[in-house]
Order: sequence, then C-alpha cells, then structure tokens
Amino acid sequence: MDRGYNSYKKLHEWALGGVDWVTRLRADSNYQVTSEQDVTEQQKALGIRKDQYIKMGFKNNVIQQVDARMVRYDDQDRKREFAFITNNRIWDSYKVAEIYKRRWQIELLYPDEGGVRNQKSEKNTLDGCSIIYLALYGKFTGQQWLRVEN
Repeated sequence: MDRGYNSYKKLHEWALGGVDWVTRLRADSNYQVTSEQDVTEQQKALGIRKDQYIKMGFKNNVIQQVDARMVRYDDQDRKREFAFITNNRIWDSYKVAEIYKRRWQIELLYPDEGGVRNQKSEKNTLDGCSIIYLALYGKFTGQQWLRVEN
C-alpha cells in the first residue's frame, strides 16, 4: 500500500488471515510506541534509524486498533526519512524497507488518469495492487502467498 494506507480494519483482517503487509505510516496516524528494538551499527549503515513496536488507532470501537512494527528508514537516494509499518516482527528491519522500496517499481504500472490521481481510480486498483504486492513479496522472499481457490 502506498501513501500510508489507513484502513486499520483491513490491515487487522489481513494479519488475522496470515498475510504479512508493509505500508507507510501516515503523518496523521495515531499510535503509541509499546517497545523499541535495538538497531545494530550494520543496520544504521544501511539507513535504519529506529525499529519499534506500536499500537495504531484509538481505544474505541470506531477505529480498529492494530499492533504493528514501525521501521524508520533514511533513504539517501531520495534524501528523505520514511516510516514503514508492518505486522511482521521476524524480518530484519532493512528487509522491511527493501520490500516497501520494491513497491515503488509497481507505480510505473499504474499511470495517473490525465495526470491526476483520484480516489476512484486508486480504489479501483487497490485490490490489483495488493495482489501484485503479495506476488512481488513472494518472489522477493521465496514464499508463495497467493492461492487460487475454485
């Protein structure tokens, strides 16, 4: 998911279904840091700044709370820091950043409509992009996450 996917309910459903996901943290996201993981010197050299476990959402029934992991990554090529979130607590923090960075290649498959992205076009391609992300993830990790059922 790009630009900070904000359906905590969908992220929660995917996690319950055994799907590992990676997206960006939205700037307006509400979260609390529950613990912080050590970042090695090798990870720091690769651009990892922080590796934290967080709880996103609010303590109410309106917005689903989601347990996640946040990896802050300093991208030297783009001269920006990114906050990636995932439900996977096993992957190396740099792997989280790499999986998300590989998704940047997918944007080339979905050009803007008339130079303007809109909610309708993004909503219509969301499921297709999700499948592509999972397929690329499978290729990147050697694990198959897509299953065809009749």
